[in-house]
Amino acid sequence: MGELRWARPRPVTWDEPLAAVEAAPPCPQAHDSLDGSLQAGDGQEDCLHLNVLRPEGAEDLPVLFFIHGGSFADGWGGAATFVDDPALAERAVLVTHDYRLGALGWLAHPALSAADPDGVSGNLGLRDTLAALRWVRDNARAFGGDPDRILVFGESAGGLATCALLMSPEAEGLFAAAAIESASCGAILRPLRGADERWSGDSAEEQGERFAEAAGCDGAEDVVGCLRDLDVEAVLAALPARKGTTGDGEPYGLAVDGVLIPGAAPDRFSAGAFHRVPVAAGVNANEGVMFTGWFGIEDAETLERTLRAAGREMGIEDLDGLVALYPAEDWPSAQAAFDAFYGDAVFVCPTRSFLGAIAPFTDARGFFFDQAPSWLEGTAWADWGAFHGSELPFVFGTLPAYADADDRATSEAMRAAWTSLAGDAPTLDGAEAWPLFTAGGGEDPYGGDGGTWARFAAGAEVVTGVRREVCDFFDAQGWTRF
Repeated sequence: MGELRWARPRPVTWDEPLAAVEAAPPCPQAHDSLDGSLQAGDGQEDCLHLNVLRPEGAEDLPVLFFIHGGSFADGWGGAATFVDDPALAERAVLVTHDYRLGALGWLAHPALSAADPDGVSGNLGLRDTLAALRWVRDNARAFGGDPDRILVFGESAGGLATCALLMSPEAEGLFAAAAIESASCGAILRPLRGADERWSGDSAEEQGERFAEAAGCDGAEDVVGCLRDLDVEAVLAALPARKGTTGDGEPYGLAVDGVLIPGAAPDRFSAGAFHRVPVAAGVNANEGVMFTGWFGIEDAETLERTLRAAGREMGIEDLDGLVALYPAEDWPSAQAAFDAFYGDAVFVCPTRSFLGAIAPFTDARGFFFDQAPSWLEGTAWADWGAFHGSELPFVFGTLPAYADADDRATSEAMRAAWTSLAGDAPTLDGAEAWPLFTAGGGEDPYGGDGGTWARFAAGAEVVTGVRREVCDFFDAQGWTRF
């Protein structure tokens, strides 16, 4: 890609009508996808495309702009659009897009920073998303959308990117609302350079220096030129990306650069230093199993040892209290108890804290997805329940033909709710108002009841206090950052 690699995205123009009728290729993938639709190495570097789906005759409809997940190393915008037939696009304009992944999208390095007009590097994947979002805002009416009703929503890494857009000065005025699926905004801590005591790894530029060394470019007279001359396979192999949040490999992704991302997320959101648009954020009932289900914890003794080790790593002082929250006998297995701990610690409780932090500044709403996909019965994922990412077919309306009635009721409720988030009056069933997470006030950031959530299971209902006892414990231990 030459000079375009590790450079800011550039607008593209065309003079003749563009035939946009088939999926563009994904960006280069670091790993095989869970469903086998993509393999490691698939994709091409020329991958910055977006997809627009709309009902025939669309005019002034809400625009739902989706940011895909995949640990900033994998994923494809086309998977939610061209691969399936999303019913979500029957009532709104649906836009997906691709952004650069792994080192190609997120590498920082002092030499790259020196060549940048703002003196920073990394976060190019986020700049790709911003370029796509600007195009959508500027051209919404031409494809039947309302530029004043743009909802940005993302899942997992895409949810973190949504958090970053809420903080970024360059995103001001580009969207009217945001929805964050299965992502902890407080995790945006990694500094571009220097240190943050809340971030245990190296800075983004330090990672980039290790990358250059692994790629054989650290001693080059022109480090940037050397990196740009690498073939894609060498880039992917230099410091391979980690898959998910556990295991070996490099965590590529967002860096606090002081420009695109002005500061660490807990500080910005707690101070109200973000775009004051309505925000919905939520989690799934069994987030942890995808990340820890392979640990092989077979008995209560191993569970206790693993919980204590994880708690020490997190800085939890009351390890006895942590162990008491996850007795093996309360779960189908000791492994299931640890999966629950991981989901609570990494997803559920940080999301509750985030909602409590922003509620004094803007309309904040919570959701809890609790529908195990019926069509997975008889498969290797049958016992996973409502796992990480399993809400996506429900949101997009891409359920298989043999999904049961509860699945279909949940999907209808979620599609209606997500579409309503782009407007002035979010609802759960097309009529009932989607209540705010908390009215705020007093010393309790959760309104005294652990917060109000929309629970999606066989439709939608309003509940309070999702995982309240556990999250109160993590808050008391200072784990959830806000």
